[in-house]
Amino acid sequence: MQTEKKDKFFDLMELLYRFRRYWIVIVVCAIVAGAGAFLYTKLAITPLYEATCRMIVITRVDANDNVTQDQLSSAETIIGTYKEILLGRGFLDHVLEKLNYSESEMNYTALRSRISVGTVTGTQLMHIAVRDPDPRRAARIAGVIYAEAPSYIKDKAIIGSCEAVEKVQAGANPVYPSWKRNTGLGILLGLLLPMAFITLKMVFENTYKTDADVKMDLDLPVLGVIPAMDFSRIADEKKKKGGAAQ
Repeated sequence: MQTEKKDKFFDLMELLYRFRRYWIVIVVCAIVAGAGAFLYTKLAITPLYEATCRMIVITRVDANDNVTQDQLSSAETIIGTYKEILLGRGFLDHVLEKLNYSESEMNYTALRSRISVGTVTGTQLMHIAVRDPDPRRAARIAGVIYAEAPSYIKDKAIIGSCEAVEKVQAGANPVYPSWKRNTGLGILLGLLLPMAFITLKMVFENTYKTDADVKMDLDLPVLGVIPAMDFSRIADEKKKKGGAAQ
């Protein structure tokens, strides 16, 4: 019969021993989780390709050619306004018209979800990225934005203007999802789950199971140990003896 422990302190060495004892289980869980994350990334997630372009935001023309901190701050503020213009229905409907896409092929909501506009930190550059499952379509959309954005912003914005400075760059490899990142996260999760289970099992374990536990926790001598009995084996032996006696 197991006796309930009065005091159970967390023993780091014992925890490490348990990790070592079950290291095969931990490693197998990590491999299985990593392989599962890799296969899920490759087979279940649609890859996205990216096409990008950059434009410079012109706030005002000074007598000198030096760009001041005030101009950089103004550019960052203006880019926020330009972002809303470029992602607005008016401009994106104009882009769809130039692309000659029907409503069934792509609508405003679908197009907006593919485009992101941001600031290149510390510069007057506006970065535009288009992500799409089809790399050629991503490049085509980015190309239309690159061609139409400067004139459209000039007509709609009250202050400032922008000019295209970097042509469309279309990547040949998908930018999402990252199989390396997902596989690494899967391996990490596969390691942590069994280790967490072992740790919790040890923390909430409140019974003595061996004479070593009694010696370590209570500092008392062990007078005797009752061995575990295999009653099924004993019953089988009795049946065999009974059969032999008959």
